[in-house]
Amino acid sequence: MAMIPLAVWLLFYGQTVVRLIYQHGAFDPGSTEMTAQAFGLLPSELAFYWQRALVANNDTKRPMHYSLLAIGLNMAGDFLLMSPLKLGGLALATALG
Repeated sequence: MAMIPLAVWLLFYGQTVVRLIYQHGAFDPGSTEMTAQAFGLLPSELAFYWQRALVANNDTKRPMHYSLLAIGLNMAGDFLLMSPLKLGGLALATALG
């Protein structure tokens, strides 16, 4: 359950945290921005908890079907959004898929 507050916190402070920890030497401001955008992948972890709840209730077919659907949507979103949005497109497609 800590994923939601962490995702919101990283949305607002992710770039600052990355800048403080990593931005020195060859890690330039562009690298900082790309790494901070990658933090957008964290909300996708919420599906993990939903899947565990279904399996705990002996429902194993629905999680498999939803996982296959999510993988397909994620791949389609990656291909569609990678060109116009670069790394942000990967993060957005993963969050939506």
